[in-house]
Amino acid sequence: MNAHLASRCSEPEPTRLRIPEAAWTRLRSHLGQPGVTQQVWDASFAYGVSCDELAELIDYWRDELELPARLLELPCFDAHAAGQHLRFVSARSARPAALPLLLLHGYSGSLFELGALAPALNDAGYDVVSPALPGFGSAEASATAFAEACAELMRGLGYERYAVHGSDLGASLALELAAVDGAHVAALHVSHVPAYPGRDPMEVASLTAEEKSRLARLSELHELLHFHLPESPVEELAFAVSRLDDADLASPRLREDLLTSLTFTCAFGSSSGRAALYRASGLTPASPSSVPTAVEERPLGAPSLRRFAERQRRIVEWREHDSGGPAPGFEDPEGLLQALTRFGERLR
Repeated sequence: MNAHLASRCSEPEPTRLRIPEAAWTRLRSHLGQPGVTQQVWDASFAYGVSCDELAELIDYWRDELELPARLLELPCFDAHAAGQHLRFVSARSARPAALPLLLLHGYSGSLFELGALAPALNDAGYDVVSPALPGFGSAEASATAFAEACAELMRGLGYERYAVHGSDLGASLALELAAVDGAHVAALHVSHVPAYPGRDPMEVASLTAEEKSRLARLSELHELLHFHLPESPVEELAFAVSRLDDADLASPRLREDLLTSLTFTCAFGSSSGRAALYRASGLTPASPSSVPTAVEERPLGAPSLRRFAERQRRIVEWREHDSGGPAPGFEDPEGLLQALTRFGERLR
């Protein structure tokens, strides 16, 4: 880590997660423009989601969504660390000897996706820190620069040792953080570990049918990263819906959480910055590390090959779920909370 950049984290300044009226107006204007019907058709085809369902969600987003009090009440702060501006949730547990936990959200999320779990995680004995990723409410930055900023932020908050959870894009950044700040990262809890066979013909020949299937999914993911990342709010929503595994979007809580998170991202973020970070992180995995790593893999998330992951990292737990996608904070918050509680028990 650059010693000069890592010299200090600024004093965190409290802020409120409010969407500026001008941002709301721009978003609603976009969602109500004459060409939005064609955008819905195009996005539905591009991401394989129901056109009627997508159109209904767009109407609700434009005309009915009200930001929940849970968003406005999150203990949110701004700070500068390692040359980066960070906006983050920071909530300390009342329990003694609480475990510091850094939460890194996914591509279709925002700091609201995981920050909303803070009260329950506080009760479980965690001090929670959940930053907005670059392009999602914080300034654009590379994976390494963001990891350095997170490492300095955690030290600035008084945490010398901390655990990290990352879902989807957040998992890639968690692995980067372990490479950058492994001396202070106690353990990782991630949704995938990108480790695959090299060019050795014997390794390729030894692949099982399941491993070949996972590599085929990886090829599809790389095509998505290269050519099909969303560029507009309609596409952002279609992409997010496509990665929910049989989730009931008629559920008021899921619909509200997903659209609230996308509103925050569209209001404060940069689609080009998000895409650049996701593409770079997905195509260039972080360097191996010896940080203890627990993996909770879900079918619609990025695929992992366990035996190759175990060559590169210290895997201490590996769970493969039968359902779910890369946004458990939306789709299965209770399941994610249970997993993180179990993860913390191993560290205490």
